[in-house]
Amino acid sequence: MSQRIGYSFPAAMISTSFLFRQMHAQDMSHAQWLQGQLSFSTSVKSLKKRRRYILPLLWLLVQWALPLRMPFVSDFNFKYTREGYRWSWTMMLHGSNSAVRAGMTFLTMRPTCNQQPFPNPHANRGPHMDIHSFPYEMLLPMRVSQVVQLFPRQLPKIADKIYDVVQQMCRAGNTTVTISYFSSVNGGAYHRLIDPTADLASIHRVHSTLSYAEKLWLSLKDKPPKGHEFILRGIGTSSLAGDIMNGGWQLVMVDRISCLAVDPIRIHSVALDIEVVETSFPLTLTACEDLELNKCIKTTLTVLNPVSIPPHRTLFIGVDKERMSNNNLSCSNSVKEDVVIRLRNLNSAMPESRPGYEKVRK
Repeated sequence: MSQRIGYSFPAAMISTSFLFRQMHAQDMSHAQWLQGQLSFSTSVKSLKKRRRYILPLLWLLVQWALPLRMPFVSDFNFKYTREGYRWSWTMMLHGSNSAVRAGMTFLTMRPTCNQQPFPNPHANRGPHMDIHSFPYEMLLPMRVSQVVQLFPRQLPKIADKIYDVVQQMCRAGNTTVTISYFSSVNGGAYHRLIDPTADLASIHRVHSTLSYAEKLWLSLKDKPPKGHEFILRGIGTSSLAGDIMNGGWQLVMVDRISCLAVDPIRIHSVALDIEVVETSFPLTLTACEDLELNKCIKTTLTVLNPVSIPPHRTLFIGVDKERMSNNNLSCSNSVKEDVVIRLRNLNSAMPESRPGYEKVRK
């Protein structure tokens, strides 16, 4: 439904209502009434004829100004970043999704204690659980989880709650909460949305120290405190992401090499075919059979060379960090997507123990 309604219907309804719908008890449209209220004529005759309605005027202006701010605060990238989505006119225009199937959920909270990843206490309960994430899905109602996906500016609040829980187990150390988030808009490619190097818990603490006026101003702009941006810029800049689904390919993932080096894509107990369509740096595929990540094998992925992979407990699609050690690329400052990967033949299954199963098949 989100793809079918388009922009024409809401644009026509809003514009015709503004231009032609009459004000209650007055023989004029919204546009005519606003024109009269905003007129600065100072003639005695004009002032006697017209009465100012300050509060209704302010209310009506706010009703138009808040929705119209959306494209400007988001740099016209609102369908990906969701900036300005609250109080906007975009209902049923864009659907967002971060989950493909069991073992392929791309909105994960990643706490650390003294720079060590948080071990998911529920990882051994099922083969599709992320081994280094906080199981927030079990704590949040479904509606709240959907709100988090639609309004990523709310993520620091969730991260702060996770921080409170993890900090109790990391009392003598430094706790951070980062997020790995890929989102698909209207069934399209999955793009990385959040900077995986940003500590969202600390961003929330900075926000909580601001005055009420500062918080209100940031809310109107839909921005974080200055110097603490965590939504990536340049989402949707890859020219290849939208036209490579032929040949039975089911899923396209779009990323940046600088972000992938910090936070590899993780898939759990899913067999698949993978092909790198575009990359500015060689990618690696690491398949691990155990929760401790000791039994792992690594191979290099090359462009336009499909690889079939049986299900492994954890599959990492990332970058060789040793080869990236001399590279000064920063995920936070990246403004262009340069990695495109596509997947097909997705099949969730339990990893089996049999000779040759742990090998990556080409």
